[in-house]
Amino acid sequence: MQRWANGLSLLALSRFGISAALELFAPASQREALLRAASQLKKLPLSEEEYQWVHVLAEGWAAPLDGFMTEKQFLQSLHYEHLLVDGAFVPMPVPIVKACTKEQKAEIEGAQQIALTAPDGTIVATMSQPEVFEHI
Repeated sequence: MQRWANGLSLLALSRFGISAALELFAPASQREALLRAASQLKKLPLSEEEYQWVHVLAEGWAAPLDGFMTEKQFLQSLHYEHLLVDGAFVPMPVPIVKACTKEQKAEIEGAQQIALTAPDGTIVATMSQPEVFEHI
């Protein structure tokens, strides 16, 4: 689950049998404290493209994803152009992943939480229990 540093909450796609709301934005009352806490975490920079994916994810355009894809989701998207969610196939033809270098991988692997930074260096999100895997 990822929390975004600014904004709203969004609804998942009920037409695919997903009825729970995906809370991707931090509540306004908690943002300052969350940003302070995130400033103490290991940071992973986002490329401009990845930063745009954060925007897409946060607004729910990639629902039911609640963050960058796990390895299982990546493989489903790559091979089947769908995700299997609660027994239903959800169209997801474009993998949405966060890349990192070997050095960054070594630094964040095993971390419980990391901060994601925009190209200008500002913290825009946190990622809980990041899953690091090899991808394209």
